[in-house]
Formats: sequence, C-alpha cells, structure tokens
Amino acid sequence: MTTRQAGTGEGNSDSAIKDLKEQVAHSCRILYDLGLMTYLGHVTVRIPGTDRLLLGFNRYTYGNTTADDILTFDMDAKKVDGPDVLLPYETFIYTETLKIRPDMNSVIHLHMPVSLAFGVGRREILPLYIHHSEVLRFGLPTVDNPLLASTVDRGQSIARALKEAYACHMRGHGQVIVGRSVDHATALTLQLEEQAKMNLLASQLSPNPQPCTQTEVEEFIYEHSRTPFNSTIEPYSAIRSEIPGVDAGHLAFLSRELKERKRKQ
Repeated sequence: MTTRQAGTGEGNSDSAIKDLKEQVAHSCRILYDLGLMTYLGHVTVRIPGTDRLLLGFNRYTYGNTTADDILTFDMDAKKVDGPDVLLPYETFIYTETLKIRPDMNSVIHLHMPVSLAFGVGRREILPLYIHHSEVLRFGLPTVDNPLLASTVDRGQSIARALKEAYACHMRGHGQVIVGRSVDHATALTLQLEEQAKMNLLASQLSPNPQPCTQTEVEEFIYEHSRTPFNSTIEPYSAIRSEIPGVDAGHLAFLSRELKERKRKQ
C-alpha cells in the first residue's frame, strides 16, 4: 500500500488536521461526560486525501482529551505520530471498516450498557423515537464474537457487518458506529443508546411497542437534513437568523448544554 503523506493536499493541511484533532478530542470529552466512553473506547476519523487516520480516547486523560492527545496511524494499523502511548489493540476495527466504507469518514467503538444488554439479550432495538431513528435506518447487525478485534480477520468481520449499516453490536463486548464525520458518528452513537433506553422503558409498558415505520424514518431524515441551518424555508430560516455565528453542529449544541448543566450544579 502506498501511503500518501498528510499535509500535501486540499483538506489535509496542517490547520485542517489540527481541526480534525480538535473534533476527535471534543467527541471524546462529550462521550466521557455522558458516561458512554470512559477509559475504554475510541473515536477515529480519516484524514481526507490520505491513507491515515486520527484516533482519540480517554484512557490516559480522564475525559480531558485535547488535540495533543490524538494519535495518527495508517491503514496498516501502524502508529505514525502522536503522544508516547501505544496504539490500541483494536485499531483493525477502524482500518478495515474505512477500507470497505469509502462513503464514511469516522468510526467510534465503545461499550454502552443499555445497547449492550439488548445485544446480549438478542432483543431488537426498534426505532421507537423518531428523533433517534437514523442510526437504525439500515438495521443493527450483530458480530457474534465478544473478543478484542485485535486481528485483521476480526476487524474485517466488523467491517462486513457495517457494509450497509450505521452501527453494529459486538456481542458481549460493545458497539461500533460509523458516520460521515466525527459530528455525525457521535450523534448516531448517542442515538443508539437513547433508543435502547426508550426500548427498555417501552417494554415495561407493552410487550409489543409500536415502532416508527421505515417510511416515517426516511421522511424524518429527509426533513431533518434540511433543517434548521441549511434551510431557507420558514420557520427554520428564522431559527438560523436568530443566532448568527453560532456553530450549528450537533456536538456544539450538546457541548453548550453540558456546560450549562455543570454551571447550574
């Protein structure tokens, strides 16, 4: 494999890579604050125009991950740059998944308890809540192996499960989620655990809770993709004009919400 050097093309300048590292670190902090990714789990993203990836985790930072903590590695799962720590054993999850999914750029692996319980319990997570339905758009397959994805073969089995889907179970282990960007992958990660919680609650009230239909999910995703900040249609354009200069990304909103919660405590 020929490795193209980072920093030599559009989208992979030093400033662009620094911004990607900030995004990865931001996702790590968000997931830590929500209790979804403590010392286990990783957030990765592809450096555009290269065969290299960035990886962040909270193992050594206790949720205070910064851009300086982000590792760089290549598609052969070999460390290229970053702090003096070892690359995680499960790097093959990211290399093999991004090889098979050129349409995706970010992969997150973590161990969310309610989603994990559904995977072990062989219970389907239904799209009960429309706002958290995108992650289930293409199903939620299970990789029937709880061991660390520390080999190419195990990484490839996860990649195959994610060939069409946004997320998969690793039975008795955790979850892997893909997204177009760090923001998108993080949003889908949060959706999966929240949808699992809703399924758990609904199952206490009814053995057959009513899921949103595939048509409803598709229509919601279509409408949501236009709103609120990339739409010229009222009332969404009014929302946009009310808060000029505010980052519209999912992580930015969630970060502000978490900061406000901490301020009030």
